[in-house]
Amino acid sequence: MIRQLLVAFASALFGCHANLAVTVVDSPFGLDKFVPSTTCVAPDPSSLPPRLSETGCVDHLHPAVVAEELLPFELNVPSWNGGAQKSGWFTLPEGRQISVNGGQLQFPPGTVLMMNLLVDGKSLETQFYSASNTGEWFGYTYAWRADGSDADLVPADGGLFTIGAISWPILSRDTCIQCHNDANGNAPGMEFGQLNRAVIFASERRSNQLATLDHLGLLAPALTASPDTLPVYVADDGNAAIDIRARDYLHANCANCHRPNSSSEFLDLRASTPLGSTQLCGIAATRSFAQFPGALRLSPGFPLESLTTLRMRSSDQNVHMPLPNVGALTIDTDGVAVVEQWIGSISSCN
Repeated sequence: MIRQLLVAFASALFGCHANLAVTVVDSPFGLDKFVPSTTCVAPDPSSLPPRLSETGCVDHLHPAVVAEELLPFELNVPSWNGGAQKSGWFTLPEGRQISVNGGQLQFPPGTVLMMNLLVDGKSLETQFYSASNTGEWFGYTYAWRADGSDADLVPADGGLFTIGAISWPILSRDTCIQCHNDANGNAPGMEFGQLNRAVIFASERRSNQLATLDHLGLLAPALTASPDTLPVYVADDGNAAIDIRARDYLHANCANCHRPNSSSEFLDLRASTPLGSTQLCGIAATRSFAQFPGALRLSPGFPLESLTTLRMRSSDQNVHMPLPNVGALTIDTDGVAVVEQWIGSISSCN
């Protein structure tokens, strides 16, 4: 039954077409025991498997089917990746735990994180970010074949790939560290506010991810409060206040780099940072843009005079934010609308 359920997951997340009925029940915990994978392990970065089917993280004969032992994860506010849908999984070495620091999950050596990206129901790339046994993190990606039979290792420099009728840019491995860095635990998005939601596990149970990880003894220290009392990011919740939605959106899409001790620490766009302390509001950019002379990073009340939204709207690869090379350059119109509405509502930077 677990095997069948995973095929159903592959149908929904990897773009297959299996039609298997499963019954999902709500439960306090998604699993009662964590079984580390013996096949999905961090590889030698100098000798990466040439095909996804050889990673040990998917079924060897059916690469769209995820290995049974991997734990699924979903984020409340996924970062924008050219309109792609994203699904994630991870596994840990036996006997290891995930350290928790200020709500940020910090994974141990030997961790494997896997993310699949789909557009229009078709898998385009499967990304890996793994930690060697010495704790060195490295990223690598597999580009799917047009027929969906397997995915092939992308060269270190990345490139532009044609997958079926879709032209899709894939990052170089060196670019991975721009978003995956020590400041965010090398695992952007793996934090309380993002993971505080229910997902369906291989047990056919729907349960809160944090509650399940805690129940499995994988968090150190263990939770001291119910997930009901922990942060939840809500950018897509139309009932939430616009300032909360916009700050959560910027947190998910920009704060991986724009935070203390990171590559772009001149801004701090974490949702928990007061607006007046972000170095965003009412401040001129350190970089000039000929298209937007005199524009501030954020001009209170004037979204069309704010670089934040002007750059989100731009189709220029050298101007657009978030990073245009993370998936195809397509503008997140919903995200732009949220941030513009928020900026329009601001009367003061304090």
